[in-house]
Amino acid sequence: MAKKKKSNKPGGGAQHLSPAKYLLSGAARKLEKGKCYITSDLEDCGEGMVIVSRQHNGGRMSFGVFLVDIFCLGVKDAHVKLRLEPFEYEDYIDGIDERLDLQEITYEEAHNWVWGSVEWAKKAGITPHKDFAIAKMMLDPADACATLDLEFGRNGEHFLMANNMQELDHYLPILHEHLGENFDYVVNTDPF
Repeated sequence: MAKKKKSNKPGGGAQHLSPAKYLLSGAARKLEKGKCYITSDLEDCGEGMVIVSRQHNGGRMSFGVFLVDIFCLGVKDAHVKLRLEPFEYEDYIDGIDERLDLQEITYEEAHNWVWGSVEWAKKAGITPHKDFAIAKMMLDPADACATLDLEFGRNGEHFLMANNMQELDHYLPILHEHLGENFDYVVNTDPF
């Protein structure tokens, strides 16, 4: 009897998951935790990056980058890079560090900054950026780490730093609905 040939058509041979399906499968959460970083002025400015990396068995790196607003809006943006060679990962991190001054932190701190900002924003009725639905899979579930004593808000209250009047007009009704008058805000009117 003749052997069947392997098909090169879709459905034949090895199947590779799309990046989104790979992340949503939970596979990234099983990878070894790598280095984590925040921008060094996150606590002072109220906004910055949190980077969480994971290492694959073969040495490649995957990581999530979360733009967090710890004063009010939570996760404002998020993206993931998968299966980078170690030198590509290091080049990426070095490029961010040159511009924004990164500080290495523990995974637990990174986890708490991201999930804590999500919870803080949720109190104000604000949901994370849409891409967080996939990027969060680089993190363990929210309740998987001990909660650290990190400060969210400014002086214990939500503080909106709007980039323009349109952003202010978008968020003010939401904040009023969920917080009443218990928040403060500022609008950046400097076009530069």
